[in-house]
Amino acid sequence: MPIKRELVFDGMPTLTICHSSPRKVNEDMRPDDENTFSIMEQNTADLIMCGHTHRQGIIRHGGKTMINAGSVGLSINGGAKAQFAILSGKNGAWENELISLEYDTDAVIADLHSSGLYESAPVWCQVTECMLRGGSIGGGGLTHGKVLLRAMELCEKGEGVCRWPDIPEKYMEAAMEALIG
Repeated sequence: MPIKRELVFDGMPTLTICHSSPRKVNEDMRPDDENTFSIMEQNTADLIMCGHTHRQGIIRHGGKTMINAGSVGLSINGGAKAQFAILSGKNGAWENELISLEYDTDAVIADLHSSGLYESAPVWCQVTECMLRGGSIGGGGLTHGKVLLRAMELCEKGEGVCRWPDIPEKYMEAAMEALIG
């Protein structure tokens, strides 16, 4: 898939959609961040829809708007809610609404256990379950991204090369232990 797409609808301004930023698939776009402002300034469309950070929100800068729809299953700082955005065109302009809904997280956790995923990816499942329960492991802010980055560092050090998603579970376990102290 392309890193970004420019969508054009009759009578509406061009819309950029991307996973994280219009430049890179894993580049965070965060509020009050000069890099985010630079990305927005360089983008040709006035509206950017993205995700990646699992943080729902809107950033406005220089006449442009970036909307992060959040996460349908594992929002960060939004509780265990399903988040999304509704975008609609009205009178030649985009209007948006950010939605955040509760869902049956106990059923999702039960599915995690019954699916067998806990056996093949226990650390990933532990972090997921903790986030779904609204808690934190080790006192705060442990996310899949933090564990994954640390695991990749450890894997590279131990194996010489590391490619996601082929990270041995021992590095995921070591990463979680290192992060929770």
